Amino acid sequence: MHSYITVGQAGDLGNISVSEQGLEVPFPGVRPKFPGDTENYQRYYQWVGFYIFFQACTFFLPRYLNLISNLVEPGKMWLTMVVKVAVTCLAQVWRYCWEDGRMKALVANLTSPIHTDFELVRMRQRIIIDYLYSNVGTHQAYAFKFFFCEVLNFLNVIFQILLTDAFLGYQFTTYGFEVMTHLRMSEEPPEKRTDPMSRIFPKVAQCTFTTFGHAGSKNTYSAICILSINILNEKIFIVVWFWYLILAVITGSGLIFRILTIACPPLRVWLLTRKSRAVESFVFTKLANELNIGDWFILYQVGKNLDELVFGELLKGLAHRFGSLRKTSV
Repeated sequence: MHSYITVGQAGDLGNISVSEQGLEVPFPGVRPKFPGDTENYQRYYQWVGFYIFFQACTFFLPRYLNLISNLVEPGKMWLTMVVKVAVTCLAQVWRYCWEDGRMKALVANLTSPIHTDFELVRMRQRIIIDYLYSNVGTHQAYAFKFFFCEVLNFLNVIFQILLTDAFLGYQFTTYGFEVMTHLRMSEEPPEKRTDPMSRIFPKVAQCTFTTFGHAGSKNTYSAICILSINILNEKIFIVVWFWYLILAVITGSGLIFRILTIACPPLRVWLLTRKSRAVESFVFTKLANELNIGDWFILYQVGKNLDELVFGELLKGLAHRFGSLRKTSV
């Protein structure tokens, strides 16, 4: 019977209230079936571990995609070839979003909060200024690769929420709200409350067990099954629910922020001023007139990795470079 519970399907009657427990039924949702009753089958029970593993792979896949692509060697066997082709195709999507080490090269030797070799700092600043000026207007693709990845992050969270909702019989999206409501009703007697954890993840369910006799006759038994793993599942998915909520809020807010930075140039100027408050306002105005969204984005990323004073000197040097060369060309 234990093997049957693990591999088969257990269920309950979804329209039985908790108040009947101990009076008409032994456990919530467990009693003989009558016309009009709705049966809920716990089809997810044996697949929870595999599903959690699948979700973990989904979130970690971008990080290790290139590594796997380099480890798999083609030509040894047909399965290896299939894996190589699949991973390579996915890797192309991720490589489109990859930063390719550009930022690391730009801010090399400048990330320390304390600098002792000022000549090296000035040399690195000149390198960054020369690079940004020489490549002005060419960073649109670089920026939108990052923006595209931010969209993918948000879509992945939404996809995981909808997938988990379908996996749990379309009861996941409201699961956290129902649990919080249930906890706020803790002063009421248990028999007057409907525990959403026990409803979605029942610990006791009704099983229909069928055997065949020696003469081939079919014997059907109605048994009570203990779904012990649901004690853990109910807590796993309440944590997952709140984690998805946090991820959705963070990634959604990031998308709104990104849209605002693209559509609102004054916001981009203000963000640069937050990175270096000691710089005069005309410097930011000059840079805002010269840089598009891609150039601003790479400059903003540089500012995240530099000390405020070093970044301020870089901004002044870049604005002077634009201004001085414009004057000499007149």
